[in-house]
Amino acid sequence: MADPASTDAAAPAAAPAVIEPIEEVAPGFYLIRTSFRTRLVLDIGTHMSLLRLANGRFLVVDTVELTPAARAAIDALTDGGALIDAVVAAHPFHTVYFKAFQDAYPAPHYYGLPRHLKKCTDVKWTGNLLDRLDQWEPDVSMRSPDGTDLVDPKPEYNHFAGLFVFHRPSSTLHIDDTLTVGDGLGFLPRLVLGVREGQIGFHPMLAGPGLLPDADAPSRFRCFLESIADDWRFENIAAAHRGFLKGRAHEHLRDTIARYLPTLEKMARNRTTIAKEDLDKFKAVWTPGHSECG
Repeated sequence: MADPASTDAAAPAAAPAVIEPIEEVAPGFYLIRTSFRTRLVLDIGTHMSLLRLANGRFLVVDTVELTPAARAAIDALTDGGALIDAVVAAHPFHTVYFKAFQDAYPAPHYYGLPRHLKKCTDVKWTGNLLDRLDQWEPDVSMRSPDGTDLVDPKPEYNHFAGLFVFHRPSSTLHIDDTLTVGDGLGFLPRLVLGVREGQIGFHPMLAGPGLLPDADAPSRFRCFLESIADDWRFENIAAAHRGFLKGRAHEHLRDTIARYLPTLEKMARNRTTIAKEDLDKFKAVWTPGHSECG
């Protein structure tokens, strides 16, 4: 029996013309950035990516609201959805738009993280994405960040961990929340996320429950980041919620690891200390029943 996520279908001869709001931010990497408001009415934005595979089909990473313009752009790029190979959910709390996206594009296979499979029961999931991380190699590599919990993140406002998705043909990394990029964000979102333009930072939950409580979680997370920097030569980063860093992203990540090394070492020495002001700030934005963020 053929693998349900097979990518053997024939490729189109050439890329179709694409209309806004899709941006081809790097060759074969198409990004849609839209509005998304929290319960405090702060527009933090959200994003999705369409990654062209070597066979001409597309892997969709995350989903956004299908406005008429977004639907028309996706249709133009993917032949009305016929070229979408699969849709994957890369962050446990990015859940809002998968049902509407599947209603519009029911044919592709949908893979979610464990929280998606548990919470979004109205979506017909093909399976657990964590069991399929190598499905689209060598075009697309995926890794789960060590030292974090992608299976059952707690508490409900702990949005730190997201799957790292590397599109090798475009040298572009797609990441939700774990890494933050100031470029493309407004002043208030940059303030909330604690990142400046031209800089890579971490989701503020790093100072709270973002990492596992294990004593070795900070060092495991640092080693994971170093392995990403060693193994993947990416030039660009598309980061939730609406940031995009073009060029020298690999170098910027190395700088970020070095900048945060004292913080991670301090966390490793005392895993019982959590910055209360960070927890209180995010409790105000994400409360039970209002935890979804894209």
